[in-house]
Amino acid sequence: MTKQRWSSALGVALLVGAPFMASAEPPRESAAPFYVGAKLGPGPVTWSGADANRESFTTTRKLGYSIAAFASVDLSRLVALDDGPLKLGLQPEISYAARGASFDIGVVQGSYDLRYLAVALAPRLSYSAGSLAPYVLAGPEVGFLFRGDIVDGAGNVTDIKDDFTSTDLGLVLGLGTDVPVASRGALVLELRATLSLRSIDGQGDGDDIKNQGFFFMLGYRY
Repeated sequence: MTKQRWSSALGVALLVGAPFMASAEPPRESAAPFYVGAKLGPGPVTWSGADANRESFTTTRKLGYSIAAFASVDLSRLVALDDGPLKLGLQPEISYAARGASFDIGVVQGSYDLRYLAVALAPRLSYSAGSLAPYVLAGPEVGFLFRGDIVDGAGNVTDIKDDFTSTDLGLVLGLGTDVPVASRGALVLELRATLSLRSIDGQGDGDDIKNQGFFFMLGYRY
């Protein structure tokens, strides 16, 4: 084969192989400013506020949980953080949340079981530290109550949804880390707190009762 034919064959091979060589390169995190994921976890929930505990009425912790889907948008380029290890993002979430509290009224014990569909929008600040990416987030959350029950010690359930406000305006706080497991995917480990900012009492008597919860979340994002 002549030198000219060798050159032609080499050019064709490079042209054909270029897309495959490009696709074999793992995508960079900076090329993926948007990702989605899901997480869930249990944790203690209770009530806070001036009227959560009285002389004849006390509330204590019970087991709750949260199941959430989330997205995250990288805003680093807008604040000149694109080239550094510090990243700023905005993370909207929608979650199914079990909240409430256990109660003790003299010889009567039971629990308030409240179910919310909650929507949160939280700024998120992360830092790339080797194989981990720790982060913090904080932002407002609105919970829409779709079920409220009181369960007595015998397991009897009574619907008391109308005794509570239909929405719960609160604050969500998170501290966690992403653990990369693929070119774009990562495990998510997070300690999450949710705090009501106003009373959830819906009976109009001015009682100060607020939701409060802490959740240990495990998830995956990609």
